[in-house]
Amino acid sequence: PTMQFRSANSVPRDLSLIKVGKEILLKSTPSPEVEALRGDPIHKTVLSGSVRLFDEPRAAYEILLSFNAPRHGRVSFTLSNSKGENVPMYYDIDTRLFGMDRRKSGDTSFSAKFPAETMAPTLASGKVTLRLLVDKCSIEAFGDDFCMTNLVFPSAPYTDLDVESDVKVDMTVYPLHTLYP
Repeated sequence: PTMQFRSANSVPRDLSLIKVGKEILLKSTPSPEVEALRGDPIHKTVLSGSVRLFDEPRAAYEILLSFNAPRHGRVSFTLSNSKGENVPMYYDIDTRLFGMDRRKSGDTSFSAKFPAETMAPTLASGKVTLRLLVDKCSIEAFGDDFCMTNLVFPSAPYTDLDVESDVKVDMTVYPLHTLYP
């Protein structure tokens, strides 16, 4: 898991081209068939604070987040579990970056290179939509203009999402039906 693209299996994706200003970019999104795995949705609206995603830990789930980008600063989201392991994520409007930090995500002891923060450029402004696909050992983030996959090795499933924001964040959480419990 310490080599580029090793061990990370993604959900099926559709590729398309999008025009941003004068540039044409490649966009990667989960294929629509992934939505057939969704269970009953849970809707919540938060400004800042902690949200329990499920009463019982889930092997896999999807979180849809949408908000109006603030003019400055960050909108932060942190997945965490009862063991104190967590994965902070953020949209930084000023630097136009999306970041995910797996330094405290769970077991990182197997390599000094594994605990890291990864970042992707984003053009976040206006209405921002973030789609997170979480399972036992990966978190996939899909924004309007980026995607990111990170391996994580928590000792217990992430059950909570902490939100730090000056803007209202609409959230829909779906349990995903999988082949494993």
